[in-house]
Amino acid sequence: MTSQRASATVAATKADIVYTNVHSGPQVVTLSVHSDNNTTNPAINVAVDSVGNHTLNFIGTRGTLAQAPVSGELDLATLDGSPYAGNRVTMNTAVAMPPMGGNGTYYNSFNNNHDRAFMIDPYFWVNPSAFNKKSDTRYVYNYGNTAYLKYAGTAKGTRDQFIDNQMIAGTWSGSNGTNLAVATFPYDGGPLRASCLYTDTAIATQTSGYMGMVEFTSDSTSRTASKTSNSTYYNYSGGSYNPNSYHHNDNYRINVRTDGGMYVFDYHPSSGTNRTYKLCFIDAVTFKGGEGKWSNTQSDYGEGDFISSTIQPFHARLRVYENSATTGNLIASWMKYHAASDKYYLYFYGGNSGYNGIWETTRSSLFPGSGNTNDHTTLESAFTKVSGTTGLDGTFATTQPQQIGASLWVAFQDSTAWYSTNLINWKTSPDFIGELAASDATHVFELNGRKVFAESGSPILKGLNSGFSNVGSSGRLENGTSVGVYERNGIILNSGDSIYLENLDVSVDVHSTVMALDI
Repeated sequence: MTSQRASATVAATKADIVYTNVHSGPQVVTLSVHSDNNTTNPAINVAVDSVGNHTLNFIGTRGTLAQAPVSGELDLATLDGSPYAGNRVTMNTAVAMPPMGGNGTYYNSFNNNHDRAFMIDPYFWVNPSAFNKKSDTRYVYNYGNTAYLKYAGTAKGTRDQFIDNQMIAGTWSGSNGTNLAVATFPYDGGPLRASCLYTDTAIATQTSGYMGMVEFTSDSTSRTASKTSNSTYYNYSGGSYNPNSYHHNDNYRINVRTDGGMYVFDYHPSSGTNRTYKLCFIDAVTFKGGEGKWSNTQSDYGEGDFISSTIQPFHARLRVYENSATTGNLIASWMKYHAASDKYYLYFYGGNSGYNGIWETTRSSLFPGSGNTNDHTTLESAFTKVSGTTGLDGTFATTQPQQIGASLWVAFQDSTAWYSTNLINWKTSPDFIGELAASDATHVFELNGRKVFAESGSPILKGLNSGFSNVGSSGRLENGTSVGVYERNGIILNSGDSIYLENLDVSVDVHSTVMALDI
């Protein structure tokens, strides 16, 4: 009876054979795996296969850049690597439908019972921790007079729930999917409705400018509040303005949006120019107590403070239009958050060259203190104009950019796709994929945390494929198992059997040791 030991390192995103029984008889083995980082537990797959020459770690197709809209729809097929995924998430670029659906399908008709601004960045389904610092996925969905805290435990599970039950059927029921909690939502029947997807909050403004809010404080509890003439919207708009008359029902203006833990909504005059007069911001992250307290907690502030006309430390107001000679017909198209820089980017169009384009700010610049210190009378007092070439020159509107990779966003100008890796510099598809990288042949960037490249002139994304899917599933021992220090005993290997190990982490290596004993 003889014994053996073999060690191997499997790099992030790769697979390898960590042991093969080359002896003439069977062996019993123990597999030990540990992470290269003592604070990270990479997920691994392990399988035994009698075939010892499966092709591993080759360059293959990882997906495609977003497809051109068909009938006003944009395919964001970046979720499972399939160019035309049957369970894809889509973004609507037309007016008549809600902004987001699944499988290229939307509600047959849209009305105020549906969340007009509801949009989830597709990358949320791949890596929710990039948004809420948590590994599970939670979001609030507003329907009728009810807010639902939706949850399925995992990114894939919650994504599947969204695709199965949200915005893709002729009829929808709040009982579909998994509801952690349900709350009656005051004034949730109006035209301005939004959910801050990573803070377990939602707001709505009805036709008279009155507002309601809900905060889910745990997996089973919530609190709500309503404000009439003392609401944020009513007070700042200057009276009982009907949002139906002062907003535009399209996907090319802010109206009300959320990103990076913050709500933003705009005010337009009732005129043919439809310029943006004012913007208002509600910082749900500060309301919840700061980063790391986004969800499953209750704010120390009163629930009514969230939408109060009294300016709180988490409220900011901005007067965009002072006179036409200064800003022209300036219109706010979108605002998005860039986590790496911790900055917010605001895109204006339709004004003049001095104001058109992209502006940036930080949370501290937008909310310098409390009360009137957060009441900005000029755009320059809260934002800084981005200098240099951006691609978006402010002569046209785009859809709200959607994050489709770790550092990749896409926005649409009608049927033209614009891509950016930083929310500042934007290129159309031919220019973007035609850029030269170090290889002098491809443009390299991140998609769902993995390096991919597009060859010049092609929308097909290529990248490393571990090849583990070629290993027979009948011999699977582990499937997405997290390891810090991992050990599995009593594995029986026949002569010629191999142990395949795939490292699913995008940055951390794992090390394996196999102890084998002849039987």
